Amino acid sequence: MIVKTAPSRSHNHVFIPYPEHHYRWSRRSGRHPYRRQLLKQGKHKVSALTRPDSTSTFPEGLHAVFTADYNKQHELVAAMKGQDVLIITMNAMQPVETSLKLIGAAAATGVRYIVPNELVSKREQVQLGKDLMLAEGQIKVCEHIMSKHLKQIGVGCDFWYEHSLAGTETRFGFDFAKRTVTFYDEGDTKITTSTWTQTGRALAHVLALPLTSEAGLSIAQLENSQVLITSHYVSQRKMLDSILRVTGYQESQWTISHDGAKARSGRGMSMMQQGNFHGFEIAMYSRAFFPDDSINHEAKVMNAALDLPKEDLDASTRTAISMAGQS
Repeated sequence: MIVKTAPSRSHNHVFIPYPEHHYRWSRRSGRHPYRRQLLKQGKHKVSALTRPDSTSTFPEGLHAVFTADYNKQHELVAAMKGQDVLIITMNAMQPVETSLKLIGAAAATGVRYIVPNELVSKREQVQLGKDLMLAEGQIKVCEHIMSKHLKQIGVGCDFWYEHSLAGTETRFGFDFAKRTVTFYDEGDTKITTSTWTQTGRALAHVLALPLTSEAGLSIAQLENSQVLITSHYVSQRKMLDSILRVTGYQESQWTISHDGAKARSGRGMSMMQQGNFHGFEIAMYSRAFFPDDSINHEAKVMNAALDLPKEDLDASTRTAISMAGQS
């Protein structure tokens, strides 16, 4: 996708490769937080980049749709000409090389800023980021951006609340169809999570900032940093409480089991080594809930600085339940 801000701003054009090729769940509504919030904000001109064999449909409001073969650099360069910001929205399982190709084209066309795919707050919790198996590729991407003398701004939102809660038992431990939940340890370890809407809203607010400012926050202040945000700092226990409020079920109608987060993460790693992809989610999500090193950057979030609203947990839970087809 490409975004152009209002002409009065000097960071006018933002380029976001359309993620439909990279997210298994992309065809459901609400799966494009950046695009949706940038269009809603109305301060940017948003365009999409897609591949020649794509069957994607595009929403109203896009400024343009560009087509390029990612293996043909000249096509990427032609699509990025005149853009100011490249936003990379790759699936975690996409080869890092795909992002590197986009960055190379961005450098060749004078793109001023790159927003890498930095969902994990790896800069704050280095070992956790490595254990989550996402940081290595993200770090490589960030280093490549710097090697090209480009500026970057990351948005660290960590696990998406609705996507993770609505998923199978391998994520936050919930199975809505069976009304079962596996608590990691006692289920009381809190982690930082963000909703799709908040993630998109945060980036839209960042890109609407002035390049420099003596009176307030500016793009220049955020260059080469990671903007940390949050929606809900929440435990599995609080998630279940929210589910019960939203659905009207009693806790006795749910089956609760327990599994040690560290042991579970180890089993997930073993599954991966045996070629079982489900092990990836099991290892990654349970690692986030380690009691002594859970995902937690609440003390450093920039919600207030970006004027992000406080979100209602039950509303987010309701969205997740609907996504899971249990509404």
